Amino acid sequence: MRNKIYAWLIGTGILLMAIHNRLLTGTDAAGVTWFFLPTIGVYVAMLGTFACLLENHKKITFGSKFVYIPLAVIAVSIVASDVYQFAIGSKTIMQAYYTLLFGVFLFGLYLVARILKEELFKPFMFAVIIVAISAIPYALILSRKTGGLASPTNYDMGAGLLIMGTLVSGLKRRWWLATIAILGLMFMGAEEGYFALLVLGITVLIRKDFSRKLLAPAGIAVVGVFALAITGQAGTMVNPSIEKLSLAKSAMFNDTVYAYGETIEYRGNEYRELLVLTNDDAWNIATGDRIGGYWRLSPIEPLGHGYNIDKFYDGIPHNMVLIIIEQVGIAAALAWLFVIFYCLIKTKWKYAFIGVLALSVFDHYLWTQVAPWTWAIIGVATASEIKRDLIFKEA
Repeated sequence: MRNKIYAWLIGTGILLMAIHNRLLTGTDAAGVTWFFLPTIGVYVAMLGTFACLLENHKKITFGSKFVYIPLAVIAVSIVASDVYQFAIGSKTIMQAYYTLLFGVFLFGLYLVARILKEELFKPFMFAVIIVAISAIPYALILSRKTGGLASPTNYDMGAGLLIMGTLVSGLKRRWWLATIAILGLMFMGAEEGYFALLVLGITVLIRKDFSRKLLAPAGIAVVGVFALAITGQAGTMVNPSIEKLSLAKSAMFNDTVYAYGETIEYRGNEYRELLVLTNDDAWNIATGDRIGGYWRLSPIEPLGHGYNIDKFYDGIPHNMVLIIIEQVGIAAALAWLFVIFYCLIKTKWKYAFIGVLALSVFDHYLWTQVAPWTWAIIGVATASEIKRDLIFKEA
């Protein structure tokens, strides 16, 4: 019973790290935030993890050496990187201490996830339903891409929550949860979500994961397209994605690319500014949101330039491998790739690790804002006793 309480506390804590909505944040007249859900979430998850480890110390298992050794390399790299940054004066002692604590927490969460197993992800099911449904009124009111209740502006985070929340929730619920999540994804308009959905759809075909249950998400997709069309939101959600694809195509074959930028007003009329872009800048816009180097690295250092959870500096890489190299070094990036592909091949949680990889191509939040999700998935997957993780076809 106590472990179920720990599971809900820790699961809710790591879930709250994805909720960046000002409506759910306490900010005073001076603009000082005193009630920030992600901060509360990480402290709850930390305290729950350390308490659970202490109470269940006799049940701790490390699993395969092919998993815990690369995870230890990542955790040590995170700690060592910030200790080095403190030594050269780039970070304060408190910043280095917090990163050290966070690195220990991540490895501890892996161990706890092996104890609590699937129970850890039960809060995610409710979050998927709430956030998916909330995306519809947010999109209609704001008339732009949105993350719904998770974050009105951070639509990629909203999409990540829907996709990973669906994939890690209880196996028997995922087919109808996917139906709700797909509707929410359509109204969010996140390219990262569309890409991950495409990859997962191909995975469904390859695995021949078919049954009549597949009609539900297929049907809701049709309903979603119709709803977007009649509400006038189809262009708002889809056109930016089409423009980015067109920009990427142009960048493949041209050194100089012409593209339309922001809408500007001139003599009472509105025009879209014509941009003349270099090939590199065109790729950056196509794979991100603005010129600034989303796929560029700062000069590579053995221990990187320091781990950042929520400090979004200019030019932060929007790719998992690149951001790990930039922040904590090449060794940690190689360890991350090894453990994810090892778990994809050796565990039964195929869809979850395909989802992690798909969401890591064009964004970094599984390393930054919601880094604990990946460690928890690895822990649960390596201790899970399920036979298969099919969504629509009977296992």
